[in-house]
Amino acid sequence: MTRRIAAIIFILLALTSCKEVLNTGLSESEANQILSTLIQYNVEATKTQAKDGTSQILVERSQFSYAVKLLDSFGLPKQKFTDVSQMFEKDGLVSSPTKEWAKLNFAQSQELASMIATIPGVTSAKVQIANPRQTNPFEEKPKPNVAVLVLADRNNISPDLVPQIKKLVSNSVDNIDYDNIGVVISPVTPPPPQQVKFESIAGISIASGSLAGALRLSLLIAAGGALLGLGTAAAGWFIWKWSRKRKENA
Repeated sequence: MTRRIAAIIFILLALTSCKEVLNTGLSESEANQILSTLIQYNVEATKTQAKDGTSQILVERSQFSYAVKLLDSFGLPKQKFTDVSQMFEKDGLVSSPTKEWAKLNFAQSQELASMIATIPGVTSAKVQIANPRQTNPFEEKPKPNVAVLVLADRNNISPDLVPQIKKLVSNSVDNIDYDNIGVVISPVTPPPPQQVKFESIAGISIASGSLAGALRLSLLIAAGGALLGLGTAAAGWFIWKWSRKRKENA
């Protein structure tokens, strides 16, 4: 009996290890967004809390590759941008004017990319600002150039997407000409939803993605039943032993 219970527990632990960590270090909202997308595409996923308090997403090992491609097509988890306050944190060193100018341009490009990424249909965005620093006050101020690369859902690209981006950039970058804004839209297509396959367990149809979970539950119930049976048998043996000893002493 003890060997049987040990075998059940071993199989239970082996099935539990079939989960792979897909994403870590997520905020609650990021984890919920990823979990919602995975479930929508029939991926067996769970959300757990890591030791550092952040959230992480686990998926079945057999669905790991598909889940990675799926999240990449949706630009998840969302790109993290550096804001202006982080760029200009004091580091105790004296910065040159050129370095400060470069930091300002980078911070501005990050802010623009962050705003563009919120446009419906856009999964991610990168912005590069080429804005030469004016070194001679008697010369005409150099005109900046901006390049924007956008990954967008092929099925959700608006005809006004490029004009929207150009207008946003022209209103954000000083002294820029509309024609100096280059926008490239790269369409991405999410993979089709997985076909759900069903397996039969004891005459009950269960989705194959949920099969490991169902087996874990079945084994847990079986282990509980075995432990209950062992406990009942032990209690019966002690009662029999106590009754026999009582008769011998009578």
